[in-house]
Amino acid sequence: MECKLLLIDQDGVLADFDLGIREAWLRRYGVPAPLGERHHFYLRDDMEPAYHQQLHALYSGVGFFANLPPIEAGLDAIQRLLAAGHDVRICTSPIHDYQHCVTEKFDWVRQYLGESWLSRIVLTKDKTWVRGDILIDDKPQISGSLSPLWQHWLYDQPYNRDSHHPHRVRWSDERTWLLCCRYRALVIEASSGDPILFYATDRSQMTRASAQNRPTDCSGSLFK
Repeated sequence: MECKLLLIDQDGVLADFDLGIREAWLRRYGVPAPLGERHHFYLRDDMEPAYHQQLHALYSGVGFFANLPPIEAGLDAIQRLLAAGHDVRICTSPIHDYQHCVTEKFDWVRQYLGESWLSRIVLTKDKTWVRGDILIDDKPQISGSLSPLWQHWLYDQPYNRDSHHPHRVRWSDERTWLLCCRYRALVIEASSGDPILFYATDRSQMTRASAQNRPTDCSGSLFK
C-alpha cells in the first residue's frame, strides 16, 4: 500500500458550519437564520448586509466553533483512512477574530475524535505552506504565497457546485474518497461466476466482499 499524507479541512468538511449557524442563530435571536439557498463560499455573501453584524457576533462569540455539529460520515471516513495506514491531518484556518475560534477548534476535535487527534491538527492561515499529497477542502479556490505541493480535492457542498473541479468528494459516496487508498485484494474462491474477494488495508483488518459490489479498478487506485 502506498501511504499518503492527507490534509482534511475542518469547517464544512468535518464540522457542519452551515447547520451550526442556523442552530446558533435560532438560539440567540429567536428566529430562523435569514438564509435561503447557498451560492457563495462565504456565508455572509448569501445574507443581506443588514444581518452581517449579527452574523459576525455569532461565529466570533464564545462556544460557536466548539458546538458545531459533526458531519458523522466524515469522522468515520478519516478514521478509516488513518486505519488504512495514511497520515491524516486536520488542516484548518482560524477566523480573523481568533480569540475563541482557535481553542474551540481543538476542543471540537478532542470531543469528536479523541485526544490522540490533537497532535494531528495543523492550524494555518495559508494552506499552501503545508506539505501534503491531497487536501480535501470545501473552498473552490485555495490560494496563498506558495505553489501547493498537494492536489486539491473539493468537498461537495451546495455553495461550490458551480465550480468545475476535477475531483469532488462526498463522504456518503466511498468511491469519491477511497481513490486515495490502495488496498491489496486477492480472489480466494469463485462460485456461480461470482468471485469472492478478501480486501484489507493491513493484515489485521480483512473484510469479505463480493467482486460485483466492489469495483475491480477504481481509476487504478482501489485495488493494486
